Amino acid sequence: MKAVVATSIFMLIGLAGQALSQIPPLFTYWNVGEEVRVVCGSVNWIDRHGDTLSTNTSLEIHQIKDSAANPPTSTLVIKAYAAEFDGVRYSCVVGITQIMTVETAVAVNNILAGPSNFTVLENTTRKITFECQSDISAKPSSGNANWTITLDNGTTYSRTRENTFMVPQERSSAGQYQCKVSNKAGPVTPRSATGTLVIEYPPDVTIGSPLDNAVLVAGNPFEIICTSQAVPATTGYNITYIYLNGTEQLLGSPSDGKYTAAKTLTRADSGFYRCDASNSVGKRSKQITITVIVPPGPVVNASVLDNTTSTTADLMWHVPTDNGGGHITEYRISCVSTLVQGLTSTKQFTATNTSITLTGLESGLTYACSVTAVNGAGVGPATNVTVITQAGSPCQPKLPSNDFITGMRNICVSWRVPCSGGSPLTSCRLLRGTTSGVLTTRISVPSDSCKADGNTYSMCNPNLTPDTQYYYAFEASNAAGGSLSEEANTRSQATPTTAPPAVITTTVATPPASESSDSNTGLIVGIVIAVVVIVIIIIVIVVYIVRERRSEGKSNPQTTTTARYTRGDDTDTKKELNYANVEIQPTNSRSSKPADSDPQTTYASVDAQKTQAAARTDESGTSTVV
Repeated sequence: MKAVVATSIFMLIGLAGQALSQIPPLFTYWNVGEEVRVVCGSVNWIDRHGDTLSTNTSLEIHQIKDSAANPPTSTLVIKAYAAEFDGVRYSCVVGITQIMTVETAVAVNNILAGPSNFTVLENTTRKITFECQSDISAKPSSGNANWTITLDNGTTYSRTRENTFMVPQERSSAGQYQCKVSNKAGPVTPRSATGTLVIEYPPDVTIGSPLDNAVLVAGNPFEIICTSQAVPATTGYNITYIYLNGTEQLLGSPSDGKYTAAKTLTRADSGFYRCDASNSVGKRSKQITITVIVPPGPVVNASVLDNTTSTTADLMWHVPTDNGGGHITEYRISCVSTLVQGLTSTKQFTATNTSITLTGLESGLTYACSVTAVNGAGVGPATNVTVITQAGSPCQPKLPSNDFITGMRNICVSWRVPCSGGSPLTSCRLLRGTTSGVLTTRISVPSDSCKADGNTYSMCNPNLTPDTQYYYAFEASNAAGGSLSEEANTRSQATPTTAPPAVITTTVATPPASESSDSNTGLIVGIVIAVVVIVIIIIVIVVYIVRERRSEGKSNPQTTTTARYTRGDDTDTKKELNYANVEIQPTNSRSSKPADSDPQTTYASVDAQKTQAAARTDESGTSTVV
């Protein structure tokens, strides 16, 4: 305050010698009870209405006329500042020109009263009045006071000069309010007052389970879960079933709103269900509709149209008489045909309409088909119909990839043909190649292995390349055409590695441990010597054998050896080996001594007939060596 007054004095002194020009208003603030002194370099003081101020019980005006060199000054004194001076403007003038204005404001010390506590019923068309009071006045008349009330959720209401507020009478307005006020003297912090608004309303009911218009399946447990929001809290629930004729049946009164039926659902449980919740304010309800369904009945009049081919057939039917209470979502068709050796072929189809074209059927077979309807509760009973396909190509042969028997130059392949397609098989071929999809080698299968009886037959392929990937497929044909199996592959075995010759170990004197380099050299020398000795021995033996054979006579009879190798048509491999008797006759031509004194037996050389083995592979897969 002293700084403000001093500033005013300096400003006035600086302007004393100037023309009577207006300066910006000067605002000052005092607390209640303070003595206020405002000095102005003028003669007269006026109030906000333009009336000249004069000394009275509250005000004093002191004029000081100094020497002629200094302009006169006038001091306005408010003896005891009070609320009635709040917001009052005082101006000092010289002549008719206002040169300074002082606007006062009372500093608020405290808020005396805040919003009252209210408990009312919800009514969105009405409002509640809150009032705040401070130690200045109930309703400050100046524009310096700003009043606010703030709800604990952050909502704020503000007014200027007025300390009353209108709050909507709805549940979003409920909570604790805090009253605050400020003016140009500053905010009142933390001085404040609070009040609480309680809005009461009856329960808002929600059925969490099941949902409205729910479709439930018969045989399952059933429960209804009600929840509510209310002020004051909900005190009770009632769960009621409403029949189609309007009759009501009370199912239970759970305190927590959860009702569980004692039995599982049936179709008779379809209908309306209501949940009632109440408190001291009133009662409200929520109603839902549920439908209980069962699987549908059988389809009607299932039949086969007369345009059946070797691989397709058209079926049609009518919807079930009873849909089970639920929408039909699809129809399922299952067709089973018995082939041979207990083998079956099963085809599965689905449809959303009451007709379908069955595709991918096997030729010349009789299928037992069943048609069923499906809804949300499950699958209904089947309606049966028989489909007979026309004759056509054989069923696709099977070539199991795990049935290969592999050797280094030989691979045995197995296959089976599930059905003939309505006419006898005329030929079968085994296709082979070393690249997938490029099976250029075609091998005919004997007639006794070309059968569509479901049995497994085998054939072995000789003269193959070791360690090579081979790809196979099997083709079966009849008068209508051929069917090819899926491709399978295997790899022939690799050529075994020849075992290394035996190593003769020679003991070599070991040098002292300190001479490690000389020790290694001696070991290598010893090994080389041992190898040289072995080679010399082998050469001597070979030379001896050659000389002995050259000295043998040529009088022994001829010897012929014949080998025949036959591949069978099934998984067993048959081999026939026929060898001629070898006649060996001793002679004593090289010795004159009696046999009993110093016998030396010399064998005539066996002049084996040299034959060129010609191997050939015929279309039946039989390999013969002559």
